[in-house]
Amino acid sequence: MYVLTLLFVSDDSLKAFLEAQRVAKAEWQAARGDDKAVFQENLGAARASVKSAQAVVETANIAYENALRAAAPPHDDSLKAFLEAQRVRDDQRQEQLEEIRAMLQKTSSLGRIWEHLSEKTPSSQGDNLRQELVLLYHGGDLAHVNCFVSGVKDDAKQAQSLRVVASHLWPRSKRETFSQWKEDGSITSCDGINDAANGLLLLNDIENDFDKGKVCFLCNPFNMTVKFYVLDTILRENLDRPRGSPESYKKLHEKVIQVEDGRRPSFQILSMHAKEAVDVAERQGWITVGEATRLREGIKVASPRQQ
Repeated sequence: MYVLTLLFVSDDSLKAFLEAQRVAKAEWQAARGDDKAVFQENLGAARASVKSAQAVVETANIAYENALRAAAPPHDDSLKAFLEAQRVRDDQRQEQLEEIRAMLQKTSSLGRIWEHLSEKTPSSQGDNLRQELVLLYHGGDLAHVNCFVSGVKDDAKQAQSLRVVASHLWPRSKRETFSQWKEDGSITSCDGINDAANGLLLLNDIENDFDKGKVCFLCNPFNMTVKFYVLDTILRENLDRPRGSPESYKKLHEKVIQVEDGRRPSFQILSMHAKEAVDVAERQGWITVGEATRLREGIKVASPRQQ
């Protein structure tokens, strides 16, 4: 019952969002002068519809987590089949939303409306990756989800800023580049953008700094280790801590994490990110030219064996 609830609620939330966008577009196109006030009222209604859809999806997510806990065992074939079906549905839904986004961004005003509403629009993409990562690293046990770097255990009762989140190594916003790499064989260690090999469970602050290129992971395929490297010297040299972590970035800097085949992130993708992050760090003056050169050499030496 929980599974069916989640599938149908996701479609209902999408329909509510699409209807809200349709109303907003129609009102904007018809608006003249003072009639803009009418559009503002409809925009408010659209926001309310999206908020309502979010609440319903959150309830469904709780129900789904309960269903996962009740699965016995949590990694049996039926659960894997469900996750695969859900991933296909998520990809289709994302394509629909991208088409709507392209249509709305034809005018700058509607583009701004989209950007505002899309920040609040529920998406199951992150939840889907989270399920894959929990299945890979924790056998599907939602009660024991830890940050890959700090080891901090996730607490669902905490604010989002303190939670352990599912982080895409190569972002969904660059899925076209990812697809090209898959076609030309540049990436062989990951099946898709939402594959567990393209993700890690990280504290929210660490994920944000990873996305900004302030931290990266240096892979060593020879001894199967991943080193957490803090590129931003302000984070590295001060006693700042990722929220939720008892240890500072200075303490976590160069922490070596042992991994194993079949239960690790893609070394290829982590190294692609590391290359870009080192470039950013050198431009920002976080690291010296010498340090940047040394890091690039290390990435280059490991590259031939990365998977």
